[in-house]
Amino acid sequence: MSLFTALALVHPAHAATPADTLVIAVPLDGIISFDPAESFETVSNSSLRNIYQTLLEPDHQNPQQLSPLAATRWQAGKTPHSLVFDLNPQARFASGHPVTAQDVVFSLTRAVKLNKAPSFILGEFGWTPENIDQQFTVINDHQLELRWPAEIGSDLALRLLTAPVSSIVDSKLAQQHASNNDYGNSWLKVHSAGSAAYAIKQFVPLQALVLEANPNSIRKPHLKRVLLKGVADPGSRRLLIQQGDVDVAYQLGPDQITALKNTANVRIDAFPSSLV
Repeated sequence: MSLFTALALVHPAHAATPADTLVIAVPLDGIISFDPAESFETVSNSSLRNIYQTLLEPDHQNPQQLSPLAATRWQAGKTPHSLVFDLNPQARFASGHPVTAQDVVFSLTRAVKLNKAPSFILGEFGWTPENIDQQFTVINDHQLELRWPAEIGSDLALRLLTAPVSSIVDSKLAQQHASNNDYGNSWLKVHSAGSAAYAIKQFVPLQALVLEANPNSIRKPHLKRVLLKGVADPGSRRLLIQQGDVDVAYQLGPDQITALKNTANVRIDAFPSSLV
């Protein structure tokens, strides 16, 4: 599903922010967790796209199409309700651990067994905590077969695997921080174990989220860090963007957008997004 999202963007040449850092003003209230098996609100979910990889993703230019991400290719499996995925053998988590088929199985299994808010998305496969262990075959470290009992086709199955809840978690790192059989959930609420361009450096509830570039990312980030500043009031976010104190302001209302339209050095962008 696509969503039309608006943001205000200050031209970098006039922003008073560090050259190697993108500074974003956004409300940070409502964030419960950065664990992809639990996160289910806009800000944390959108951040997960920069922290974790899914097997595939909506195409950036046309979200109705799908593009490879952690998986380099996929094909039909041996049965009608199955798919085989080949992983990029060069992919590494921020920890340096390789991204393996075992990590994919661990990630989808933990999401189903933890049974947090977004797990209903994986429930569309017919997966349950009772049957999930029978739904995967690891062919080798970089290839696996995925199966599902629900009467859904491969097109929908692939689309479900683009959701943040389907993100691939570093199983070794998560298990190192697991407690009381929580698959690392308590630790992952405020830390990260992904393979995308950034990793969580620091999170201060309501105040700030700092993302640091992942040196092992195949897609090298353009900036060293991203700082999301918690600014609850939309009028304050508008003022920060006007003054050049932030590079981007999210979630501005119609009044703020209208007020910014004729402001020098401010650009209003609207674009399709796969997030809802």
